[in-house]
Amino acid sequence: LQFTGERKGVDLLSSLARVFEDKKVEFIVLSSCIDEIPASSVKVKNKIALRNIILSWIKSNFVSVVEEGGVSGLPVDEQVLKKARELRAIVCTNDSGLRKRLKLAGLQVICLSRNGKPVFY
Repeated sequence: LQFTGERKGVDLLSSLARVFEDKKVEFIVLSSCIDEIPASSVKVKNKIALRNIILSWIKSNFVSVVEEGGVSGLPVDEQVLKKARELRAIVCTNDSGLRKRLKLAGLQVICLSRNGKPVFY
């Protein structure tokens, strides 16, 4: 799953855990997605502090940060696409462009609706 954080006070992992309550689920995030956080947060003045907060949240919620392995050097969205294929993973993202590419590739996608509930594509 690609971690996209909390939205409007909704805990992403708790929402997803309820959906997959009878399944064994491992939450992962590519290290390249972590590296992309400061670049995508242009409104935040202290991007290093934001990155550290997110890393702390990831560690405290038992989300594994994994290396790209074989896909490094590609754009982050392409890394997510290839890794999802490799792992047969469901990707969680609110990035509409990535979501369309994943669906075209036949991969399952989860995004958060405006009210914070998971929506499957």
